[in-house]
Amino acid sequence: MKISRKHREWLWAYAFIAPTVLGIFIFTIGPIFYAFYISLTRWNNITPPQFIGFANYTRMMTDSIFHSEIINTFIFVIISVPLTISISILIAVMLTAKIPAVGFFRTVIFIPYVTLPAAAAMVWENIFNNRFGMINGMLRWLGLPLVDWFGSSRSVMGIIIAMTVWASIGYFSVILMVGIKSLPVSFLEAAKIDGATSVQSFFRITVPLLTPQIFFVTTICMIGAFSMFDAIFIFGRGSVIIRDGIRTMAFGIFDRGFTFQEMGYAASNAVVLLVFIMAVTILQFVSQKYWVHYGE
Repeated sequence: MKISRKHREWLWAYAFIAPTVLGIFIFTIGPIFYAFYISLTRWNNITPPQFIGFANYTRMMTDSIFHSEIINTFIFVIISVPLTISISILIAVMLTAKIPAVGFFRTVIFIPYVTLPAAAAMVWENIFNNRFGMINGMLRWLGLPLVDWFGSSRSVMGIIIAMTVWASIGYFSVILMVGIKSLPVSFLEAAKIDGATSVQSFFRITVPLLTPQIFFVTTICMIGAFSMFDAIFIFGRGSVIIRDGIRTMAFGIFDRGFTFQEMGYAASNAVVLLVFIMAVTILQFVSQKYWVHYGE
C-alpha cells in the first residue's frame, strides 16, 4: 500500500517526538503515579509495601515537624523569589548598557549558576564560620564585635536565602537581558523625547514590555525555591537544633525516606509538595492575563 506524502510526514513527526513523549511518561508521569501509590502504603524500603490507605495523609495533619517544614518552605519562597527577580532585572538592565568590559561582567555574574549547589553551600558555610570565616575576620580587623552567624535558625536561613539569590541571578539575568535587547527601541526614544527620566522609562516602558520574560523566570524561580534541599542539608549537618529550624519540605522528604526509611510517609510528603507547586504554578498562569503584556 502506497503511503501519501502527508502521512509520511506525520509518521516522521511522530517518530521524532516519540522518544521525548516516552521519556516524559517513563521518567516523569510514571514516577508521579508510583509515588502516589507508595504514599498509600507503609514501606521501609526492605520489606514489601503494605497498603494503609490515607493513613500517611492523616498523620501529616498532626505532624508539627511537617507543619514547620511547610512554613519554612513558604518563608523561603516568599523572600527569595522577589529578591532574585528584582536583582536579576536590575543586573540585566545594567549589563545591557554600554559599559566597559561588559562581557567580563556578564561572565562573572553567570559563574555562580554553574557552580554545584553543594559546593557553593560549603563555601558560604566557611565564609560565615564563627571562628575563621572571612566575614568575622573583616569584623575583627575593623574592631567590630563578632557575630554568631550560626547561633540561630533565622540567621542561617538568611544566609541560605542570600546564597540562593547569589547563585540564581546569573541565569535569570541572561534570560532578561535577551528580553531587554528585543524591546522596541522606538518606545524608549519616544519617551526620552517626551521628557521621561530613566527611572520613569524603566518602570513604565521596560518593565511592562519585559513581563513575558519576568513571568517565565518567576515561574522557574518559584519551582526551584519550593525544591530547596542542598543548602539545608549542608548548613544543617552541624547542629540538630539549627537543622530542625531551617528544614524545608524537600529536606523532610529526604530525611524521612532515606534516614528513617519511612518511604510511604516521605512519598505522601512529596505528593503534598507537588500539589503546592502545581497550585502556585496554575495560579501564576491564571493571573498572567492581568499583568503580562504580550506584544502583537
